[in-house]
Amino acid sequence: MGICSPSVLLPEGWASNVSIYWDTSGCISQCRTNYLDPDLPEAPGPIVPGMINLHSHAFQRGLVGRTQHFSSSSDDFWSWRESMYDSLSDLEPSQLVAVATELYGEMIQAGYTSVCEFHYVHGDSDGQEYPNPDEMALALVEAARVTRIGLTLLPVYYEFGGFDMLEPTAGQKRFALSVDRYLNMINRLRNGLGDNKDFVVGYAPHSLRAVGASSLQSIVDHRERHAPRSPLHIHVAEQAAEVEDSLIHLGKRPLDWLLTHYPVDSGWCLIHSTHVDQDEVRTLALSGGTVGLCPTTEADLGDGIFPLRAFLDAGGEFGIGSDSNVSVSPFEEIRLIEYVQRLWQQRRNVDGTTGPLGAGTRRYLQALKGGAKAAGR
Repeated sequence: MGICSPSVLLPEGWASNVSIYWDTSGCISQCRTNYLDPDLPEAPGPIVPGMINLHSHAFQRGLVGRTQHFSSSSDDFWSWRESMYDSLSDLEPSQLVAVATELYGEMIQAGYTSVCEFHYVHGDSDGQEYPNPDEMALALVEAARVTRIGLTLLPVYYEFGGFDMLEPTAGQKRFALSVDRYLNMINRLRNGLGDNKDFVVGYAPHSLRAVGASSLQSIVDHRERHAPRSPLHIHVAEQAAEVEDSLIHLGKRPLDWLLTHYPVDSGWCLIHSTHVDQDEVRTLALSGGTVGLCPTTEADLGDGIFPLRAFLDAGGEFGIGSDSNVSVSPFEEIRLIEYVQRLWQQRRNVDGTTGPLGAGTRRYLQALKGGAKAAGR
């Protein structure tokens, strides 16, 4: 079984006249260059590897277009967040299956073949546990089965309503779990999905503002015992206010605090990392952790711009995510990453890189490599 094409994007760049073969399990077994196998069908156009979507909140697809009517002259991320909470009031498992199935189908049509689902709606509308405590997570598994998209399921641990360790707000009550309930969920999902290569289960402490230090340590310890170097994703430094609160309550910037207290490795994915300084950039690049950039969402919410040039110069790797799913096009994410950097630096060749690969191809390969690492694939 296989396919051929006059033009195929391989890890080293574009190749001509390539025949691709796969085995009965669907895994690619060979790429033969400079040969169009007459026994294989020819693709109607160039072939590129499917992109990894390393950060998605499937339920937020239902919000698209509903948060552009501003409630005040100073609308920002935090006011958008309240609208997002309001949208959860009546979301049930059957609805999540429907929304996620439609979304994942759109992702495949757009060129994503795997998705990392940062899943944090665990309880019912009153914040109570469902009879099957994994019901909402399994709704996402069902959507992935139907659409045949690869799923890295990242159940989210959410403990507090802010750095001040307050109880979760009314809008956050569906997210909250005890750390024991959370780790038991991880165990059940990992055991239930077994050795199915289409599914990976990882960890997602939501953020330093929502997770206490002792609980985060429990999650890191569980990962070390049961699944070393498996995916561990966390929001970090998305908003300037988050950095300011971290300095007040933790005495350090959020990324600096993480890198100081935990052995960040190649399985970690630091989502957004928008507001970071040069020392954090260098240390993160050396750690092997991946930065998860979500440019259409970051632009929509007014988050800011990640210093990509400095990170790449230090040897860092990044991937892309659709996050709130205002767009499900990997090409739009990559185009926006490049163009925002050009606007910011007021230059075109923002990396200073020369060679035969165009900027779009180079960014695509970079995002593919970082995304695959962050997804545990």
